[in-house]
Amino acid sequence: MKNAGLLIMALMVLTFVGVHADPLGTDRDAKQAELDAACEEARQKKIALERAKHIEECVETGMLADRETCERFYADYGESAAGRAPLYYDLPECEKAHEYRNSYRSSDT
Repeated sequence: MKNAGLLIMALMVLTFVGVHADPLGTDRDAKQAELDAACEEARQKKIALERAKHIEECVETGMLADRETCERFYADYGESAAGRAPLYYDLPECEKAHEYRNSYRSSDT
């Protein structure tokens, strides 16, 4: 009987904590997702410009057989592939997302 009472109390505490803690986590997760999306949008804009420049250079110099081959060759430019680190995570939008993520981790201790 004593164990049943402790079990019920533990479940009540866990339910209370879970119900009241979730909105804060959800708000923070939504803000992080917003910042991450802004980072990716900024990265993709910059990558697209660089990719187009590399493709044009490839076509003009005849580095590869034709435009289609150049486009395939540079299709993953800027992304993590073949041991390369992804590019442009140093943009202000990405630094803001990173700082927000780390501020949560450091304040969680």
